[in-house]
Amino acid sequence: RVLGDELHGEDELLPLVTLEAGAPYAQTKLVQTMNKIKDLYGEKGYIYCDVYPQVKPDELTDEVDVTFHIERGNKLYTNRIAITGNKVTCDKVVRRQLDIVEGDLITTKKLTKSQAAVEYLSFFDRESVKWKIHRLSDDLADLELNLKEAKTGNFNFMMTYGTDQYNPKPSLRGMLTVEKSNLFGRGWDVGGLVQADRHRLRRLEAHFHDPHIFDSNVSAGFFVYKRWDEYEQWTSLDKTPKQRVTGGSVRLGFWLPQIDKRLQLVLDVGIENIKNNDPRMRFAMNNPIAEGFDIIVKRTFQRGTLQWLGLELVKDTRDHQVYPKSGYKMCIGSRAAIPGLNNEFSFLKTEAEGSFYTALIDKFIMDDSLVLGMHAKMGSVRAFSITKPIPYKELYHMGGQTTVRGFVWGSIGPAWASGDPLGARHAIQLNTELIFPLIPDYSMKAHVFYDAGAGWDTPKSDIKNTSFIQRDKFDLRHSIGFGLNLMKPMPAKIDWGFKLDRKKNRGESAHEFHLSMNYAW
Repeated sequence: RVLGDELHGEDELLPLVTLEAGAPYAQTKLVQTMNKIKDLYGEKGYIYCDVYPQVKPDELTDEVDVTFHIERGNKLYTNRIAITGNKVTCDKVVRRQLDIVEGDLITTKKLTKSQAAVEYLSFFDRESVKWKIHRLSDDLADLELNLKEAKTGNFNFMMTYGTDQYNPKPSLRGMLTVEKSNLFGRGWDVGGLVQADRHRLRRLEAHFHDPHIFDSNVSAGFFVYKRWDEYEQWTSLDKTPKQRVTGGSVRLGFWLPQIDKRLQLVLDVGIENIKNNDPRMRFAMNNPIAEGFDIIVKRTFQRGTLQWLGLELVKDTRDHQVYPKSGYKMCIGSRAAIPGLNNEFSFLKTEAEGSFYTALIDKFIMDDSLVLGMHAKMGSVRAFSITKPIPYKELYHMGGQTTVRGFVWGSIGPAWASGDPLGARHAIQLNTELIFPLIPDYSMKAHVFYDAGAGWDTPKSDIKNTSFIQRDKFDLRHSIGFGLNLMKPMPAKIDWGFKLDRKKNRGESAHEFHLSMNYAW
């Protein structure tokens, strides 16, 4: 039994009891029930609610009767809020994350949401963000949020192997990164990247982001880059296609606290210049397989300048940017290269993406020893004009560590009869991970995963004979695997994926190994 009161009756409180009639008595379930009841009353401001279990054993029947008594106490209000332990991070950077202000009713929901928002910054050691309540009277208390600064800068050199959106063929690469996610304690995120392989320089990148520029509800940042992309999976050309892409973008984000403190409207404006080595097909024009292929090659590797505008709505409630254990991230948006602003290209790309994390073992017993992470993404892109095609990189190239592990870049989706990957106009992606720590300080976690994805419908309105286009229909591919997330000695994510629906007639391998920078969906 649970003896309720005028706030919560017994019918409402009984479902919180994890002890079951007829089942073995367990002390852990007793404590778990007490915490759940305390949490329920804490959501209404009764932070010091006490729950007393009365246990009456019957030795003749080997049974116990359990009755929970509740003493809810008084509601507590905030007098002052102090931030302690932040030796580097500015006080305002932490304080603007809080959902509770001085004078507010103290509730467990406000404390929990505020704690999660501060942890999300990733500026502090995991599990070090703790509230302390200093009671002043029956209905007034000071709050103290105690923190422990974490390392927020990285200077790393690492080797990676696998495929990504810039490297369609598995290869060994070296990467030098410099990052600081809390520059001068102001929450500024700055960084740079240099990547090369055994042949040449591959990527140069630099970025800056201020989540609250001039302490306003506007975030601002820029991203500049130069890439040397090689598409080695295009085997039917007179040379390996190589593109040199130089570009940059500016992002403005408008926080919408009137609607939701974690909701943001983001405007993205970018420009890039694309050059290539002018690859041509090797087929003779009288070869049937060449019919239409020359058109595809020309529009795929077209030179020019691309300018785009993007708009997206993002809500992110995750409690950490790399190792979330709860919360979700939802994003929906579009990006467009308008024909009037572009002489060579045009497209409208719309995407919806979401990720969700939750601890599978009840938080009242063991917080995040096993976390379920789920991610889904859908996208579609179309051209405004036949004469101004979609840039090749804006099509969907499914396969690889960031899409469907166990497959190589571009192997899921349309291809020419010669095997050259064409890219898709539509895509769907599903990822599920079970994540658990291997080391108590969370610097190494393991995960097992299931991935699925499909890319279909390549642009073909300018192709008369489409019979040589293969894999153009929807075909959901599947993989499973395992991997590691590392924070020390350097951030890295390792995955080994195995195809569940391997197609030997296409020469597919049974598995693929991937290694890249650490990330969460």
